[in-house]
Amino acid sequence: MTITKPEGRAILVFPAAESRRPVSLDRNFPPMGITKLATRLKRTMPGIEVVLVDEAYQKLPEIKSGDIVGITCTTLNSARTADIARLAKAAGARVVVGGPHANHRPVQALTEVIEIDQVVIAHGEEVFPRIVRGELRDPIIMGTLGCRTLPEPLPDVSLWGNLAAYEDVFRKGGWAGEYADAVFLETQRGCTQSPRCSYCVRGPAGIRRIAREEFWGIVKEIWGARLGGIPSKSVPAPASPRQGKLLIFDFSDEFMAMGKLRIAHLKELAALRPDWLDGKVEFLAYARPDQIDSPEVADLMRRVGVTKVSLGIESGDPGMLVRMNRKMTLDDHRLAVRLLSEAGIKIYPNLLLGGLDETAESMRRTVEHFKELVELAKGAVYRAGARFVVPFPGSLDFARLLERLRASSVRKLAAKAERYDNSFVMDPAELERDYVELCTSITVQEGIDAHAEMLGFARSQGIGMSDKPFLS
Repeated sequence: MTITKPEGRAILVFPAAESRRPVSLDRNFPPMGITKLATRLKRTMPGIEVVLVDEAYQKLPEIKSGDIVGITCTTLNSARTADIARLAKAAGARVVVGGPHANHRPVQALTEVIEIDQVVIAHGEEVFPRIVRGELRDPIIMGTLGCRTLPEPLPDVSLWGNLAAYEDVFRKGGWAGEYADAVFLETQRGCTQSPRCSYCVRGPAGIRRIAREEFWGIVKEIWGARLGGIPSKSVPAPASPRQGKLLIFDFSDEFMAMGKLRIAHLKELAALRPDWLDGKVEFLAYARPDQIDSPEVADLMRRVGVTKVSLGIESGDPGMLVRMNRKMTLDDHRLAVRLLSEAGIKIYPNLLLGGLDETAESMRRTVEHFKELVELAKGAVYRAGARFVVPFPGSLDFARLLERLRASSVRKLAAKAERYDNSFVMDPAELERDYVELCTSITVQEGIDAHAEMLGFARSQGIGMSDKPFLS
């Protein structure tokens, strides 16, 4: 393949996903992955024209010869990724694919979708400009980060132009009654647990966080641009003035101050927090229950400004927690819920149905554990989520599914293992269904019924919950 310097634009695309679930909070703000790539590209190549496309709201522009098209690929949008690659190549563009699905399917991507020129594995911020300039020519590029802190901690969201489409979704959503605005922020990349949970896609080793001395300056700039009337080069102002609180949704695996040194990190963040932010900015963060193991941790989180926590409960069965590689107990769940409630932090418990060797009895224990935690929280649970496990490529559960398929005496199932192993484009609903049928002792309908029971209970308690038990 001959690579030359780009003659046209860099078009960065987050493709539309195949999903039976409704659009959620992650569409209240642009996708951050391609925003960070665009930010780094513009800072290193100011003269290049960058076009950002989120297919949930924007149409793919006409692609022209000389363009370079970068695509973020997840399992949910792998089919659409292939379609875009073919369209782009037919127009004479160069095609580069990254993202969590491509990370674990690079050879399959290049073999099955021959229109893909290059696949980037792991971090893309530093290597993508070099790919655009033609300096990196290999079909598979390993992304690296030279810095110890998170790259592009405040990406240039102004590259999207106005955020009217996202603001419209926010106004129609459930957050508008409590907050004037909601934005996304990545405070940490990577998970402090290793090896990771069975359902989680394995990412690159190492943890990158926003430097704590920069954190509050970034928060101040976001608040100032969105609600404070203070112009920012990176964050566009809303279409119309707003008053009220800002919710910062931290979409990291866990909040940046967590980990073994969480008390020291939280103390430092709390000490640096400006007093004027009180009542103006709040955080919604992900957390593992076993990390919230003392009143001091919960109280420090609240002092930092965390008012809502998405808490990974996953199962109410001890054996299931072991098979999920959760490395925690039901008592860890109970303690975290009690401590968060006492600290005045609202809780969003997340649960999974249909993990490895799930039975009707283990699923029943999950339903009852959910009810127990809601009672224990004393009104602190504001929303909950429960869905079937999807064995994404790159996860231990995907490897388990292939193992069960290969062990089957049914020839077509063994053939399916080979197909899955060699495929780039995948049907997530098929993966979900096959995992239930081959790796559990429940039926899909039993999982739907368990979800319906939790949904009915949640609604009786005034707790929000999706009526869809599927991620795909």
